[in-house]
Formats: sequence, C-alpha cells, structure tokens
Amino acid sequence: MLAERWRCIIYDRRGFGRSVSPASLETLDLADHVDDAAALLDVVAGSPAVVIGRSIGGQIALELARRFPDKVKALVLLESALFTVDAMANAWADRLPPDRA
Repeated sequence: MLAERWRCIIYDRRGFGRSVSPASLETLDLADHVDDAAALLDVVAGSPAVVIGRSIGGQIALELARRFPDKVKALVLLESALFTVDAMANAWADRLPPDRA
C-alpha cells in the first residue's frame, strides 16, 4: 500500500462525496477544483507532491501541474478525462449539464 511508504492525502472535491456542497454546482468549474487542490497542498501536504488523479481528478491534476508547476513533482493519471488538451472535446464537455461532466 502507498500509505505504508509515503504520506497519502485523499480529499473530496468541493460539492462531491462528504464535502460541503456550494450553493450552486453550476458555478463550480475546473479552476475552482484546481485552486482547492493547490490550497490543500499548501496547508496540509507541502510541495512538491506526487499527484494522483483518476477520471476528472486526472484533468484537475494536469491543470494543477500546468498552473502550479512548483507544487507538482510528478503526475499519475488514471482513466483521465483530458478534455482540455483537445479544443473540440473541451467544447463538447462544456455543453454537458453539471451532473454529467
């Protein structure tokens, strides 16, 4: 297990899991999740960190590394939805209702 060798921090994205839901999920976007992840690293984990992202978490991790390269030592992306690397895919994802994205 990872936790036997390294410090592992797992968090619920804002509005998902056991976290508090914002007033409107429709105003929550990728930048909000990236800012939350960066703040978490600052407060709890320190930097740089190996960031693991699964599904939409992979997209958040990739954008975290792009916007805050000093906070990310390495990325592990699992089943990532990487819409931001392709303009057509990104446009399609932007048209999805919030509960489908």
